[in-house]
Amino acid sequence: MKFGDKLIFLRKKNGLSQEELASKLNVSRQSVSKWESNNTYPETDKIVQICNLFDCSMDDLINEDITDISSIERKEKSNFNISMDSLLEFITKTVNMFASMKFSSGFKCVVELFIMIMVFGIIGAIGVNISASFICRLISFVPNYTLNIIENMVSAILSIAWFVLTVIVIVHTFKIRYLDYYDQLVNDRVGDDKKEKQVKKKEVISEKDSSPKIVIRDSSQQPFAFLSGLSKFVIWCIKFFVAWILLGFLATLFALVICLVIFVPLSFCSQIFLGLVIGTVAAIVINLLIIIGLVYFIINKKTNIKLLMIIFISAVVIAGIGAGISVVGLKNIEFIDNYEMLEKESFEEKINYQDDLLIINDGHNKYEFIVDDNLIDNEIYLSTDYDKKIGEVNFHKINLYGMTSYSVYYKNRMNFKYFYELFINDLKNNIIRSYDHMYIKEIRIKASSQTINKLLNNISKVYLYDQKVTDKGYLITNIVDRIDEENSYCDASYDALSDTMIIRESNCMCQRENVETSRGNIIRFNCDYKNELESYE
Repeated sequence: MKFGDKLIFLRKKNGLSQEELASKLNVSRQSVSKWESNNTYPETDKIVQICNLFDCSMDDLINEDITDISSIERKEKSNFNISMDSLLEFITKTVNMFASMKFSSGFKCVVELFIMIMVFGIIGAIGVNISASFICRLISFVPNYTLNIIENMVSAILSIAWFVLTVIVIVHTFKIRYLDYYDQLVNDRVGDDKKEKQVKKKEVISEKDSSPKIVIRDSSQQPFAFLSGLSKFVIWCIKFFVAWILLGFLATLFALVICLVIFVPLSFCSQIFLGLVIGTVAAIVINLLIIIGLVYFIINKKTNIKLLMIIFISAVVIAGIGAGISVVGLKNIEFIDNYEMLEKESFEEKINYQDDLLIINDGHNKYEFIVDDNLIDNEIYLSTDYDKKIGEVNFHKINLYGMTSYSVYYKNRMNFKYFYELFINDLKNNIIRSYDHMYIKEIRIKASSQTINKLLNNISKVYLYDQKVTDKGYLITNIVDRIDEENSYCDASYDALSDTMIIRESNCMCQRENVETSRGNIIRFNCDYKNELESYE
């Protein structure tokens, strides 16, 4: 394969036009065209620049017996000896440079590199912690133990990647700022007139500007070969991190599509949901743009940034319009904090009083005691109202704190169709109500005055509550537990009738603490095995 054919292959493989290659080599486009047509050959220094630019040897480039340039590239890039030679060359140049430098210049170089390392270290520590936390939040649904392992692995990968990236940046900065300039000075001493003139010109410029912040280099200069493997590793880690972010946006896209499907039929009933539909569509478009950008980054494909930005800005504007429509729709909405039963049903259950009887608080925070002295002392009637369209009421009997306890409970039938129809009807009437109040609001307890007093006495042993006298009897509200057994770790339980702890294990020990509050006395127990309590003390 002739030189011109190899040059065409390498140029196209690296995505360069003839003009771009000519600019990098400081020649005209016509010169490159003549080289590629095999009419002329470049000068030796240009061949060296081409080899450095395309990372191949001079023999591979000009030897016509070598026909497969792509296999040569793969061989060059996978050759461990090349990387080692490059590393040794870097070390040799560094030692020679520091040996020939003044102490002040060498000290300035070391301080500059040290500052860069400190800056990269601080940025890396902050970035790794934030990135690992963000990735773990995306997969917060996994168990905590597994999540901790994943977080440590992600932190380790990101830390290594950032360390390698720091090494690459520091070494390459050191190369172009010091080593390349050192090479120029060495070549000047050999007696290259052309380079000597360039150096003198740079010296004149440096005398006018004493702060050498930037050393301009030929754009064809390439980093050391031993950095290429590290660069690939960093790029892989960055793409790995981007892939995790991509998964988060895919999950967000899935959720947005579900919301859109839900909001579309509701938009015909309320202006609020019409605005939400518009805003959700805009959010889907923005999410898709981000996903496309991330995918193109991962597969190394160029994107039309201008077109994406136009679509992104348009989607943001549309999202704002949707938000405005929803806000305007809120002005006609009436908020209701209650639920009116559509098909009211009454429940009543008769029970007999006994000395250890307790009516317990099972999620209901309001009990009405109705005094009816026409009832015999042992008769008690429990009753409540409920909506039979959405559930049913029953009662159960359990043993709690050594007392026979009755509780009225509500079982929801999960009538989704009924809830949906109710919600749609409310939207059409511009109503939003608190649907979490669709349960039993009040328990009525009817008995004689003597029986009610006994019941209240039993309840006071277990609960703290506010009591109010009514025309019918008593109303108790704001019911909270009086017994705290959360710190009990062995087999022991509280007996409310005897006001003692019943311990069923010989090695179990309980400590009691009475805590005075504004509402009354709370009893707190700490029950554990004796050896555990002794070690704690």
